Amino acid sequence: MPNKRKPGALISVIVPVYRVEDYLFRCVDSLVKQTYKNLEIILVDDGSPDRCGELCDDWAKKDARIKVIHKKNGGLSSARNAGLDVCRGEYIIFVDSDDYLADDAIEYMYADIQKTDADISICDFVPFSQKAKSHNTYPKKKFIVSGKDKWNYIVHSKQHDIYGVVTVVQWNKIFKAHIFKKLRFQNGKVNEDEFIIADELGLAEKISYNLKPLYYYLQRDDSIIHSFSAKRFDGIDAYDHRINYFKKHNLTEYIPNIIRLKITHLAYLIGQNYHIIRKNEQYKTISKRYINENAADAKELLHTNLSRNDKIRIRLLLSSPRLLNIFLKAKAKSHEKSSNA
Repeated sequence: MPNKRKPGALISVIVPVYRVEDYLFRCVDSLVKQTYKNLEIILVDDGSPDRCGELCDDWAKKDARIKVIHKKNGGLSSARNAGLDVCRGEYIIFVDSDDYLADDAIEYMYADIQKTDADISICDFVPFSQKAKSHNTYPKKKFIVSGKDKWNYIVHSKQHDIYGVVTVVQWNKIFKAHIFKKLRFQNGKVNEDEFIIADELGLAEKISYNLKPLYYYLQRDDSIIHSFSAKRFDGIDAYDHRINYFKKHNLTEYIPNIIRLKITHLAYLIGQNYHIIRKNEQYKTISKRYINENAADAKELLHTNLSRNDKIRIRLLLSSPRLLNIFLKAKAKSHEKSSNA
């Protein structure tokens, strides 16, 4: 008789599920069809008001590897934590329920983390909408980081830098389970990835950037990151969490760059959404509070070697968010014209 292939380590795949009735089949179907078979697929029905809970139960009847948790709605962090509390795998993967994986995604990431003995292996993602897919265009040479180099892409990344994005998000990674032995996501936060990433990197001795495009990320117009609410300021709080982490672990040399990222992020957040903020008293109050709380750091930045445009954005943030909105619109139009030329 031929030798049977060893099943490999058990891998837990945690999928928070909430109001994704139109996308859930595609997501779960991509998981059950994975070429790597030794999976524990945990579907966390986070109190979804549609048929998602019923659909999860139907999937569990079809595949014994699927486990379903039904819980009161608590948000993405709460759902991921619920999965972490019961998972048994030696490795952990998070998948958002409106996204899906390439058929060999888990096999490839597992092979990479085994070969490199990394604590985290990171793949690239393919953004797609209902209309089209668009591959990220950046150098995808594989590399490994360890020691202080592991902080590079959450400390030195510029706004929208792709290496910063692939580092921070949770859903394009395979983790060794020890990372989450005690660590959990902060409940109630929109930017939950931003809050936890420093703690994860701190617990990882080695990170492998395999950067093969394996994860398909749906860009929905109705998603939180494409809409505005007061919760968007959680992203600013996440930088403060990162600053406190570096203070606690005597990594103070990284703090100036985190402050720079925080202030430029605040300028974009308020400037780009000023047309919404100015019509809502709550948003205006919150915006003023964040500007006031960060004014001292913003003024300090004006004396550093920031670009001319960044200095203009910061000055306008402090003096006139309305003019900042106009400035950002003008820069966007200018960039669009040059791109189409």
